[in-house]
Amino acid sequence: MLEILKAADPQWVSNWTAERIADNVLWHEHWVTYVKTIPDSLRERLLVPLESEDLKHARFGGGISVLAASADPTLVKRVFSRLCDLQRTIAGDPDQRHETERAIARQLQELFLAFPANVAVEGLLSVISGDVDAVEMTVVSGLFSRVGRENSELRKELDPGLRAQLHDYLRRCVPAMLKEEDFSGKHKADLASALARIGEPEDLTLMRELIQSDIRRVRTGREARVKGDRGRQGNGAVMSYAGWHMRALVSLDAGSAEKLLLELTEVPEYEREAAEALVQLAHPLKLENPFGRRKDYGEIWESRAKPPSSPGDEAQRKRYAEAIRRQIEQIMKEGAESGKINDYRLKELAKALAVIDGVASKDLIFNALVVSGRFNGWQIVGTLEILLRSGVLLPADITLKLFDAILEQVRPNIYNDQEAGLLVHALCLLPFIDKPADGIAKIRAVIAELKIRIYQLRDLAWALGNSRCNEALDALRDLARDATHLKSIEDSWVNAVAALDSPEARLLLLSFVDPSISGLGFEVKFDREDIIGARLIELARRDKKIEEGLIALCSQELPPLKRFLLAKVVGGFGTAEALLAALNLIDDKAQQPVPREVWEQIERTFVERRPYGSDSNAYTQAPRSSNEVRMRLFEMSMKDARRMKAAATMLRQIQLWRLEYGRPSDEPRSPEVECESSWPTVEAKHLQPDSAKAG
Repeated sequence: MLEILKAADPQWVSNWTAERIADNVLWHEHWVTYVKTIPDSLRERLLVPLESEDLKHARFGGGISVLAASADPTLVKRVFSRLCDLQRTIAGDPDQRHETERAIARQLQELFLAFPANVAVEGLLSVISGDVDAVEMTVVSGLFSRVGRENSELRKELDPGLRAQLHDYLRRCVPAMLKEEDFSGKHKADLASALARIGEPEDLTLMRELIQSDIRRVRTGREARVKGDRGRQGNGAVMSYAGWHMRALVSLDAGSAEKLLLELTEVPEYEREAAEALVQLAHPLKLENPFGRRKDYGEIWESRAKPPSSPGDEAQRKRYAEAIRRQIEQIMKEGAESGKINDYRLKELAKALAVIDGVASKDLIFNALVVSGRFNGWQIVGTLEILLRSGVLLPADITLKLFDAILEQVRPNIYNDQEAGLLVHALCLLPFIDKPADGIAKIRAVIAELKIRIYQLRDLAWALGNSRCNEALDALRDLARDATHLKSIEDSWVNAVAALDSPEARLLLLSFVDPSISGLGFEVKFDREDIIGARLIELARRDKKIEEGLIALCSQELPPLKRFLLAKVVGGFGTAEALLAALNLIDDKAQQPVPREVWEQIERTFVERRPYGSDSNAYTQAPRSSNEVRMRLFEMSMKDARRMKAAATMLRQIQLWRLEYGRPSDEPRSPEVECESSWPTVEAKHLQPDSAKAG
């Protein structure tokens, strides 16, 4: 209806839609496309609260969308002017919190960022075209500083003429900003980020000046802090915006930034961030959590067989690695001379070097990691994980020494989840050292000593399963020492045993269905039968003898839990032979005479689901014949005392399906045409109704 009305009266449609979006009746992300202009009264109703009230408990997203959709240069100027007023108030009394002013400023910044880029810049340029004002410069820098916070292409979005004017203004801001007393460094970082969004490679000179000013700020602040200054200058020194400057530098022009980045690896205040920037230029891996949410240990074995090649420029990678190596060696040399070393700096650089040149530089990396320090366990673990992924075989002596250092850090706080998580991450490394048996022995000793909560060891189970070490099975048995422990890590544990895939691990999996095989020593009721069932099916498909053994096992009388699990496994084979074997799992005396998996397999055998239309979830049901299965059920209903009643019930169900869906043309009504018995087998005493028995 709106589409029809828009052709006749677009202004009415715009006003009608804007009112309802503003009142949160319509969802703005879709309906705001109908808003073009709005009445002045509505604009004032939406804008005044944003300018004067802290709306943290109100829903104002719809109002911002309406104002942004109808924005013009006049509105931009008004919002910018109000932001400048708020900044003057905040800067005029820096010792106050100014919570209300800061909240209103955040609201107006959100509104400004919602404006179309060309409209926002056009309105802004009409205000800032003259001399650079310190307050206006600060506000503009904050509004356009978005490097690292979102992937916006402002350089492409802006009209070339508007971009050139804004670019000129930001360049003129740099000398003015360098004169400002920016104790925390935020405003300089904002300006660098803003300039990077629309600047040109020649702006690297200005970026260098901003970075050098930031370095001087930090050093001056630290000197003041050592002297006891806890004011704005002393406290500002602890704020680092090096990461912002590095992202701005790379965003401006990655190719031209290389020289400055290499220089900054030798500056203590910037070395870590510069090294990370070099790594990102040369290698696509991320330093943080290189394996992702769940570790793919297959990458370790692949990289050991064939170390991964660097996808980038090899000469470039070597230059970057050499720069990081020099800085590590310099830090170690200074530490040896002074007797005091900054282990945090050292290990951060070692982690970057592990990503970019782990195989060739592993000795230097290990030397850096073994330098003692406090609370650097996560740095050590992260670096070792990167080395593993690079194909480095971790030496047992060094790795166990590093693990002991982590253990001492964790031991006093073992019930702290973060510290326990660190310990588990470290334990996951030990099955992959060059002497995995020693690593697994250490794992078993630590678990026995510290009594770690079992649910925290799910990742460790998966690591053990991928270790390709026979001793891992004993450690997995330790984790599943009773039913309660196994239930806490059931899926991870089962998958780990299956991944280990040794002869002993295969027998352990088979013990859950075969009572003749010694297993865990207690009966297991799986909550996730689908997982253990799937692993057993995979095992049977890889080994024909195992499949034949499982089919033969159906003829035995099994405990209830093993019987139901075996039914799921055999049902997953999907063959006629497997279905006939599964019929032997029927038992009239059992609490559930026909296992659910057997029943479902019978239904799939006799009722076909045919796709209907284009919807993959739509289907029709049609009859399908299986005379061999019917004959087997018929024989059981007449001659098998253990399964007679359940077999007859299933035959009756098949007849009901035939009444509902029809009978296949190749299926006789009686499974045994030549037999003299009546059909259906209503004479069977166990199926006769009470009235028939009485008669």
